[in-house]
Amino acid sequence: MARWALLADDMTGALDTALQFRKIGFRTVVSARPGDWPPDAEVIALSVESRRLPAGSARKAISDALQALRLRQPEAIYKKTDSLMRGNVGADLAALREVLAVDTLVFTPAFPTGGRTTIAGVHRLWGTPIAASTPGQDPVTPVRESHIPTLLATTGGLRVTSVPLAAVRVGPAALAAELTAARNAGSHVIVPDVETDADLETVAAAMASAGLARISAGAAGLAEFLARASGARALTPAEPLHAASVGIIVGTPNPHTRAQVARVLAAPGIEVLGLLPFERRTVEAAVRQARRAWRAGRQVLFDAVAPAVTLDAAQEEAQRAAVRRLAATLVGDEPGLGLVLTGGDTALAALQGMDVEWIELRDEVEWGVPAGLAVSADGWAMPVITKGGTMGGPDALLQAVRHLTSERAASGSP
Repeated sequence: MARWALLADDMTGALDTALQFRKIGFRTVVSARPGDWPPDAEVIALSVESRRLPAGSARKAISDALQALRLRQPEAIYKKTDSLMRGNVGADLAALREVLAVDTLVFTPAFPTGGRTTIAGVHRLWGTPIAASTPGQDPVTPVRESHIPTLLATTGGLRVTSVPLAAVRVGPAALAAELTAARNAGSHVIVPDVETDADLETVAAAMASAGLARISAGAAGLAEFLARASGARALTPAEPLHAASVGIIVGTPNPHTRAQVARVLAAPGIEVLGLLPFERRTVEAAVRQARRAWRAGRQVLFDAVAPAVTLDAAQEEAQRAAVRRLAATLVGDEPGLGLVLTGGDTALAALQGMDVEWIELRDEVEWGVPAGLAVSADGWAMPVITKGGTMGGPDALLQAVRHLTSERAASGSP
């Protein structure tokens, strides 16, 4: 029996949310394959890759995945949504309520560490309503509505109660009474305002008091405090991850990640190799160049992004196929390799190319950047760091390389 089951709409989201449970000591694994979890895992996370699907298809994918997760009889279930409200959030929450027969659930997508806050029901990125910020310009899943109750009502047919920040800051006991009143009034979803981590802590405590913590939804921020409330334990130190050679694979055009790539371009000791056009010969040439770079003591960034170009569906599949081919080639031929994967689609494609069954999480490079050990069906294991397109600080990619190649990792020192 698992303590927690987590369900996400993309791979990097599953990983950064599952990380919150690893940080307090739970053995935590993440997979994109239902059922592919070690039997002693205490927290299991599943990515169903539903963010880009039509709403009806996403709802079915979520429903099917929930049925698979329930076979492990988890004590609690958390539906991870995008912290910027991209994708099928309304349909996902509607499916969660329907499959699990839940009258009311609390939904908190805020992640203050990453600038995601909710004030008066309006979700913001660094103070700007999300529809007017970068999520509104997302080339695949643009956000058109910043007011969460309106978005959930129109996309999921949900009755939503917004809890103002003043009510949150009265304290857990008073907030628990607010949550209970909203549930008794027939609300399907309750959305508390959140501006700080202290607000998230209050929300998590109030949810527990009101009996609403067993099934809930949100981003990694709320997950962190639900994990803490579920019983912290001494974290058994894991053997540090180490790689002699590191390959960064970038497939997201997100401006946040492109700024991080620019920092890599300015750094010494890292060679940048393009994967365009998305053809076998391009991948093979990049692998040959990468091997030369690694032998010379340099690290490598594989760039699968076409600047200022929005890929159509066929081009996106060609990009994913190139990443799968790249990862499959590298894993068989490069001992001592570690990978840094940025972008949910990129991470999934690389893991598929390597036939990874699950990732066991180990630690955190920085906010939103988990590190773990990818385990294949054949039994080999490889250090892997993942990062969502909008996650991490300016030097997140450089820090990921250092995390795998540092003397700390090599020596096993803390």
